[in-house]
Amino acid sequence: MIFEVYKKLSNFLIPIVFLFFVFRLLKKKETLVSLKQKFGIYLSRKPRKKIIWLNAASIGESLSVMSVIKEINKSKKYKILLTTSTTTSARIIKKRYPYLLIHQFAPLDIPLIINKFLTHWDPKVAIFSESELWPNLLSLTKQKGIKLVLLNGRMSMKTFENWSNFPKTSKKMLKKFDLSLIQDNDSYERFKKLGLENIKHVGNLKFISEKPPVSNKDFIILKRELRKKLVICVCSSHFNEEEIILETYVELKKKFSNLFLIIIPRHISRKDEIKKIFKLKKINYSVRSEKSKNKYSECLLADTFGEVGLFLKISDIVLMGGSFIKKGGQNPIEASFFKCPTIIGPYHENFSEVVKILKKNDAILVANDVVQLSSMIFRLCKDDKFRFSLGANLFNTCNAERDKNIKILKILSKAIYKL
Repeated sequence: MIFEVYKKLSNFLIPIVFLFFVFRLLKKKETLVSLKQKFGIYLSRKPRKKIIWLNAASIGESLSVMSVIKEINKSKKYKILLTTSTTTSARIIKKRYPYLLIHQFAPLDIPLIINKFLTHWDPKVAIFSESELWPNLLSLTKQKGIKLVLLNGRMSMKTFENWSNFPKTSKKMLKKFDLSLIQDNDSYERFKKLGLENIKHVGNLKFISEKPPVSNKDFIILKRELRKKLVICVCSSHFNEEEIILETYVELKKKFSNLFLIIIPRHISRKDEIKKIFKLKKINYSVRSEKSKNKYSECLLADTFGEVGLFLKISDIVLMGGSFIKKGGQNPIEASFFKCPTIIGPYHENFSEVVKILKKNDAILVANDVVQLSSMIFRLCKDDKFRFSLGANLFNTCNAERDKNIKILKILSKAIYKL
């Protein structure tokens, strides 16, 4: 009953939803291409090969499935269609992997649009990554006889509690999956309680994500500019998070005059907002994309695409964003490729099992408040041996987990060939 109401209401709301996305377009949060594709207008032709469709929401999820995509491509029988929801993910995917796959923006969860998408692309298998579970999308895909796979499945406690309020609807939706590979034990138990079948706990796919690329030329230039600096990188910061970290940074700067801060916002569209924060706090800063350089800057605002690897490689300490406010945290695994000692905040439920593994191996620090954050950064700045040890532990722990989780690729590829 609930699902039928949602389905009918979805079609009815198309004009309102369209106006909302036009507003996003005017705010430069969408492009004409993303707007068209999200509403079912496609200019690309369907290839002759059978299509396996993989749906991932954001840049983190889309990059984490690249190892899976490369494994599937080994058969040469299929062409991968990857759909994402953000313009940032589209830019980075097209820049890094121009020939590996077809990228499109995911259709909105509206029956009329989904039917256009499925008719145009006609996938044989649909793989949904992590928690991208939309009722209309799952239902209509299954109705077309397309096999459904849940990859790296994750379910937070909050989502579980919400879904538990509608047990029949939740079970009906989850039963549509032919195979489900779950990333952590808590999610495994929650999915099982809600009625998910054909389920396997195989570990977190993000452990087998690929190392972010780094331009050696840009690294040499930036290394020269930041010589003798102790670099702290705030990776994927969110609204209200920069203020927390900047206050700590300003105080520590009094004790360590060679400190330098790099801020990589989760959403580059917040650039002007972050500039205002710098000005308000009277902090000299430079902006990565701007030609004019402030030689006396204390901070760098990283507003470019595809340079996360560069900033991580240049950094001595990493603060993982989305975890110092209630956003659930961002992926701490990425910093491991560069042996970056990493501090994460108290709000890391999106990566709770990953953090548990890292803490067990002394591979990460968790700051529960601003006082602890300041104390941890102080120790890392003061104690080189401890800093290098923490970075090495992160690198070694993630490598060990990466080796364990290679089995995900084997399980998934075998399962797909059988579907």
